[in-house]
Amino acid sequence: MADEPATQHRVPRVVKAIAESPWEILRTTLETIMEIVATRDAGHELTPDEIQARIGSGPAVSTASVAGVVGVVPLRGVIMPRASLLLQSSGVVSLEDWAKEFDRMVDDPNVTGILIDCHTPGGSTYLVTETAAKIRAARGTKPIVAIANTLCCSAGYHLASQADEIVASPSSLIGSIGTYMLHEDWSRFWDAAGIDPTYIYAGKYKIEGNPDQPLSEEAREHFQEIVDDVYTQFVNDVAKGRGVRVSEVRNGYGQGRVVPAKLAAEPGSADRAATRAATTARLAKGNVTASKARSEEPAPAVETAASNVEDVVDLDEEMAGELLASVNATRADTRAVMDDHYARQVRDGVRALAGETTRTSEATT
Repeated sequence: MADEPATQHRVPRVVKAIAESPWEILRTTLETIMEIVATRDAGHELTPDEIQARIGSGPAVSTASVAGVVGVVPLRGVIMPRASLLLQSSGVVSLEDWAKEFDRMVDDPNVTGILIDCHTPGGSTYLVTETAAKIRAARGTKPIVAIANTLCCSAGYHLASQADEIVASPSSLIGSIGTYMLHEDWSRFWDAAGIDPTYIYAGKYKIEGNPDQPLSEEAREHFQEIVDDVYTQFVNDVAKGRGVRVSEVRNGYGQGRVVPAKLAAEPGSADRAATRAATTARLAKGNVTASKARSEEPAPAVETAASNVEDVVDLDEEMAGELLASVNATRADTRAVMDDHYARQVRDGVRALAGETTRTSEATT
């Protein structure tokens, strides 16, 4: 019994490292991952088969294959920026390896269309935006279709949304556009155990958010800023990939919910419902048109600034100045395709809501 508190103390340390990173993943899957890590940390090793059974996926498959003239790039398993072969055998897909396979299909002259075959609950946010940009940049070289077969959620949807088309297999689930972190407060556990953990540290915020103390309001606000920033990247990328306004993604597309295939088209999350076989055949026949990367279209970028105008009221002076600079830059970049009067309205609206903080700062200095 004397060793029990020490053993228990190791668990929140490992779980904290996992939970307090930003995730784009189904909540239930992250909870399962945390349980697996806690079980392993307590000295109970799980086999890859046992891990797969708990997570609900088979071995992660990242090696692309060619079916006729269609390059199939599987996106199957929990998404991580990098993963060892052992982790991949447990159902973790390495984005670093996946991106190489995707590039291989883009560069293969015998491949006329690419199918991203998705069965993933999402995963870590690291390298997701960069990989999304890679898929978006490949648009126009050859048709790219992503299929939910049969799960395409969170980070998986983040990537799938960059394809020319999103297809949902009839029994699939899709969406879960959202980001979150988790803090666990173990302070009452230590109180009950008669243990008072003491940190010796340097750096004002070095131990911020530790699991041995309640989360302070200042730490909560900081973590919320991280979540908001990652979420903004998420919805911006989806808007670029789908060719819609950012406000449409924020206020529609399930708003964090998972939706079935038959409802996915209603919020715009998918383009059609079809099986993998039918989609592969359609790609092989050339019935999907490769489109120009929508990221080059200016409308979503302008909407990003305009749709978040209401948030400026709560910005501090520095952040308000950055937003004003962003709006002005957007106006300059899109002058050739947008009415100058509209761009001025956006700028003036932001300044009004921000309380002219930038101008006040300049007068003070």
